[in-house]
Amino acid sequence: MEFAEEKGCLLISENGFLLLSIPKQKRERDLLEYYSEDVDKSLSNKICQCQPGEIPRGLQYFSEYESGIFSNANWIDIKKDSDDVGVEISLTFDWESWDKPITLQEFLELYQSEMIDLGFDTRIVKEEGWASLNIIFFLNEGPLIRGIDSSIKKSKVVYEELLVRVSKNKAKDILVKVFEFPDGYESICAQYIIWFGEFLGSLGIKAEVSAESRGGQTAIIVSPRDAPDLLEDLERLFYRYLSLPYVEHLPASDVSMSVEDHAKIQLLTSHVENFKLQIQMKETMIQMKDISISSLQEDIKSKNEELMLLKSMKSKTDIEMLDGAVSIGEIKWGVLKINLKKLFDRIR
Repeated sequence: MEFAEEKGCLLISENGFLLLSIPKQKRERDLLEYYSEDVDKSLSNKICQCQPGEIPRGLQYFSEYESGIFSNANWIDIKKDSDDVGVEISLTFDWESWDKPITLQEFLELYQSEMIDLGFDTRIVKEEGWASLNIIFFLNEGPLIRGIDSSIKKSKVVYEELLVRVSKNKAKDILVKVFEFPDGYESICAQYIIWFGEFLGSLGIKAEVSAESRGGQTAIIVSPRDAPDLLEDLERLFYRYLSLPYVEHLPASDVSMSVEDHAKIQLLTSHVENFKLQIQMKETMIQMKDISISSLQEDIKSKNEELMLLKSMKSKTDIEMLDGAVSIGEIKWGVLKINLKKLFDRIR
């Protein structure tokens, strides 16, 4: 992509071919001097492949967007008024199609609060027929698309976790994490995480841990019974629990333990080892399946090669072998025609 200012216009080209010319206009409070609504999805995708330093200062456009990560992310506003590139993504919802156990207005307010906690600037836009939560962030390195995809992915995770909490009428009293486990490993990974509830019990924390699978995703729900104020501490503990299978890759810590702590460590170790064993068994089964498939393919190839000469004769007249005991002719009812009497005579 090439950007050039020429004769009061910003020219956007690709390999020398002009894609769009944006006339320079008087700068307003909300619009930059090279503002355009003529950037289509195709051109926007190409611009988003650029580095922030390649985008000219003063460029701003508003365009329809198509995200392969989160379908609700469908409009984008790009502007560069400094060294950073400002991006605003609209996460849009229809009033009529909204069927969740909470009003869309209430959901957007909760959603906004969650995204603000992640460090995003936000605003809620309401129009006839639709409403959106717009997330705003700034990029200063790497291709724009990398930062855009990362932000959209975060917004999707928050959306899905919030939906689970809302569906249980406990928007603030439960911890929800959504995972996309590899195909075939869903039950193994979910089981390991559900054991987190047993670990909490050993710490004297009463909590229910459950899993819900939907659309290739698994939601893990942790619900403390008597102390919802523990959610922040539970979340930190949960992340530590997730890191246990990879503890050999983490820095070692020299901490003396009591007998009780040692027992808890043993419980955790058994969970981790069981998890690793299940993964190894699954991978062994996959390897055995791959070997079986490879063996069958080789066998089929071998059989095809063996029959190649015979099949090549199917338009020839009959050819006899073993003094006529076996003959090869037209392949109508099979390749071989066997004369049992002649064959027995030949064997004797």
